[in-house]
Amino acid sequence: MPIYPPRSEPVKKQEELTKREMELVFAIRKNVATDKLIKAVDKYRQAQLSMLKAKVHTFKENEYQKKPNNVKLEKLEELTIEWTDKTNDEIINEVKKSNNL
Repeated sequence: MPIYPPRSEPVKKQEELTKREMELVFAIRKNVATDKLIKAVDKYRQAQLSMLKAKVHTFKENEYQKKPNNVKLEKLEELTIEWTDKTNDEIINEVKKSNNL
């Protein structure tokens, strides 16, 4: 019997994304140097892309097991392209807006 039960959602990736978002929020609030802010933005972008990749994997796994999916694969692919193409300033402005900074 496994120590950890299998998960149906990418919990670790969600935790990582939340952590990276908080790091970016703190970096914006503290007005850190530009290079450190860019690193925080890149880590946040990578966490977002990693989360989307995990969701695609979950979608394909559910499809293989003939379980219902509540997300469309096309939407996940669109979000992946969108996050890949976003500039650093767009991400910073989006985080500022969502966290009322």
